[in-house]
Amino acid sequence: MDDGAVLRMADPDDRRAVALTLTPKGKKLHREFERALDAQIAAVFSRLGAADRARVSVALQKLLSAYSDFELDDLNALTVGSTTKRPRRGTGAGKHGPP
Repeated sequence: MDDGAVLRMADPDDRRAVALTLTPKGKKLHREFERALDAQIAAVFSRLGAADRARVSVALQKLLSAYSDFELDDLNALTVGSTTKRPRRGTGAGKHGPP
């Protein structure tokens, strides 16, 4: 599908690779998507009371912190329901201790 939102350019050093760049149209669509997503999230959170919003906020911060202990390759290796965690290379058990 070519709707003009993405510019595709072949990599001159690797014929298998393609570089993708958003065009002005793509950037506009991205901004519109972000605004719609922000509005949807705000609508969902508006249905929660202050105490529930605070608990969700704390839980999200914990998740972000836990994810920051992993490199992208480590996250890609994890599967849903997996109990095996690998700490970031070279950091021992990570900042939250052993898994």
